[in-house]
Amino acid sequence: MKASVSLAAVFLALGPAIVSAQAVNGVLPFLPTAVPRALADHDGLVERTDSQGCNADNVLRALRNAKQSQEASAFCSTFIQPTTTTTSTNTIPKTDVIVVQTTETILTTATVTTAIATNTVLCPPPASTTTKCNIRAYGFSQFLISQEPGVSSAACEQKCLADPNCKSYQTQLDGASFCNLFRVKTEGNVQIIDQDNFYFFDRECPDNRP
Repeated sequence: MKASVSLAAVFLALGPAIVSAQAVNGVLPFLPTAVPRALADHDGLVERTDSQGCNADNVLRALRNAKQSQEASAFCSTFIQPTTTTTSTNTIPKTDVIVVQTTETILTTATVTTAIATNTVLCPPPASTTTKCNIRAYGFSQFLISQEPGVSSAACEQKCLADPNCKSYQTQLDGASFCNLFRVKTEGNVQIIDQDNFYFFDRECPDNRP
């Protein structure tokens, strides 16, 4: 019996699955080498199980010949020699060991390092004619970067100068002392008020105290 798999048969078997795959913007959802490899693995293979199976060639028949195998054994025996392992034992005479104890004095020195805390203060950039300082106003949430209570006016200024996205900041002089950072400048982006102690400063303001 002969069993063979043709390229056409495999393609017909896999064809519906390939056609049914939906392309997304002209791209199919599988690797380009998946189908060709599956077809190539079985194309043209024939299984032989009867008397017409594989036959021995001249090399295999020569190896099976008893006369030639004896000649090969005689030839190989000239290169294959038995191995002899020799083990020798050396006797070391006993030696007396004398231990001498010595006392060594080591002088050590200690180094004391004193850490001095330093504070880095950021300075505002130069002010321009459009810089707004000490503006009593409310800000808008869509421009808000962050909001933090319990922060002094000076500390709020430092927070704004440390954030490159901060263009202005708002401080509360009483109550919870909120510090609010904004991504836009003061002019045109705040609502002027006459109550509550909330004050706006652009990041270029040289003095943040009302």
